[in-house]
Amino acid sequence: MKGKLAVLVTIIFLLPIAQNARALCWGVGAIGGSGNFDAKAKPYFGPSLKTSGDFKSSGVLLLVDYSCDSAQPVSVRAGIAFTHADLESADFTKSESLETISFDAAIPFTLYDGSTLRFWLGPQFRMGHVAGTGSFWTRDVAATTVGLGVESGMNIHLGKSVDLCVTAGVRGDMFNQAYMMYSSRGALEGSSTTAFATLNLLYRAGDGN
Repeated sequence: MKGKLAVLVTIIFLLPIAQNARALCWGVGAIGGSGNFDAKAKPYFGPSLKTSGDFKSSGVLLLVDYSCDSAQPVSVRAGIAFTHADLESADFTKSESLETISFDAAIPFTLYDGSTLRFWLGPQFRMGHVAGTGSFWTRDVAATTVGLGVESGMNIHLGKSVDLCVTAGVRGDMFNQAYMMYSSRGALEGSSTTAFATLNLLYRAGDGN
């Protein structure tokens, strides 16, 4: 999975150069979010274990924003996100957390485009790798995660070469993996709903507004 993400990173950041595309933005940003989750451990032999609760997450985002070009009513935002989530549940006796590296992509549809502002809305897709850093429920997690949601954003043109972008959205994620826990083989399933926001500082390459 990590190898596939590395290939995606290469494509995302080199494709704009190969295309000599105009008005692209490269940048970095911060991510914050919160939501709720459900998880189920299903041993091949024995009863299933279930838990649910809330979480808070934060991280950083490396981004290529194809939506800087006002001439395009539909565009693409793509990047790699690194996030950490702390899970809370009445079922937990010790800390549980997850680390995620993911490929996040949105397809923005322009709602308004002015000389200094651009508003957009569109679907967001996520594919990534989740690793557990907790004590019991998340200790053996090493799974592929996929997600689908909606994201809206505002690009503020601070100058000819700099954009500030603020986004917000909601996304549903899920993962499923085989696992070994205390010498017992089984399957671990999980899902979550996340409300998130990002703040990005972007460098504009090429011609723009």
